[in-house]
Amino acid sequence: MNTLKRASCIKRNSNVTDPYANSIKFGPNMDLNSIITPPKEGEIKAVIEVVRNKFEMDCEAEIEEHRKACIESINKINGNKNSPTFNLVIEVNNMKWEERNMTELLFPEKGGKSIYIFNPLLNKIEQIFLDTEDEFPISLAICNRLPYCFCCGGKVKVDDDYVELNDFYTLKRTGINNFEKIFLPPMLEEKTNHCLFEVPYYKSICTLGGANSKDAEVFDLEEKTWSKLPELNCIREGASCAMINDTLLFCFFGYDTENSEYLTSIEKLDLEKEEGWKLMNPFGNKSFMKRKFFSCLQYRQNFEDFVFILGGINILNNESQDWMEYNEKNNTVEKMESNMPYKSSFFCNSFTKLPNGRFYNLTSDYQLIKYESLGKYLFGIREK
Repeated sequence: MNTLKRASCIKRNSNVTDPYANSIKFGPNMDLNSIITPPKEGEIKAVIEVVRNKFEMDCEAEIEEHRKACIESINKINGNKNSPTFNLVIEVNNMKWEERNMTELLFPEKGGKSIYIFNPLLNKIEQIFLDTEDEFPISLAICNRLPYCFCCGGKVKVDDDYVELNDFYTLKRTGINNFEKIFLPPMLEEKTNHCLFEVPYYKSICTLGGANSKDAEVFDLEEKTWSKLPELNCIREGASCAMINDTLLFCFFGYDTENSEYLTSIEKLDLEKEEGWKLMNPFGNKSFMKRKFFSCLQYRQNFEDFVFILGGINILNNESQDWMEYNEKNNTVEKMESNMPYKSSFFCNSFTKLPNGRFYNLTSDYQLIKYESLGKYLFGIREK
């Protein structure tokens, strides 16, 4: 569509498999004495070579050794803050946060004052409490697009009533307990319980539906502007989205607050054509389709496109353990033989793929679900 700009293809360097391979790290095998004495002019490069270590993915023991060595190194030279070496340590620490932003997922606590952080290197979920009087809105929509977490909408309590918001901003971690919040142009309409979804092919982010809303909008990440997309055919609260073939945007199920009913229909929008949303009724067990606050994960196999539909709140108002598969070619929804690790609705309406090739999402009770892309397996991570 003319509201979306086609993105140029950016190829990754296939030779780089470790995002930490070219970074400066303090490791257990480094010579600490070599950095206690400030290096002479021209020796900084030599110091950098001493502290350069490979940081292996998913190796918790080695990570802990690196962390302890880094703390020991900083403590030994802390007495001389004018030392070029001390400044080098500070620079190294800053570089570390820039790189961690490309692997960590942020999940602001809805209606709270903390941020949950998942780091795949440690395979743990960390909760950071913010020193602020402001709480994150209830029913906030978020989308992790590294190195940022995009947040929009939601509602806050004012006096005895709730007010819906159109705020749109990014969160980025800049230190152990520090986060940067940057406000972007607000959405064109206030929304709550809506979808927020990245469209990588067009370098854009879409927001769809919500409580009492058929609205669809797209944010151009380069132009920093919002544009209207065609309206959905139905109000869809707690729906979820997925992209297929880079240009087909799907919106699944949800709850129609106007008619007080769970929806079993799917809507499809072709971003290459000047057409509206096409309403589709997939084949399959309709009772399994009636849900909201679930999550989607798109994948491709044998030249066919599929979308996993996971968890959510079903028609009985219970959290579900169901794991379903949508086949775009046949327009069918089938229940998988296995279930999710535990019953849950989801924090985000879509999974995020990290550099390690795995997909992650946080449940509404702040537990993590991981999907291994090499096979149809889901893993739960319950550590906080």
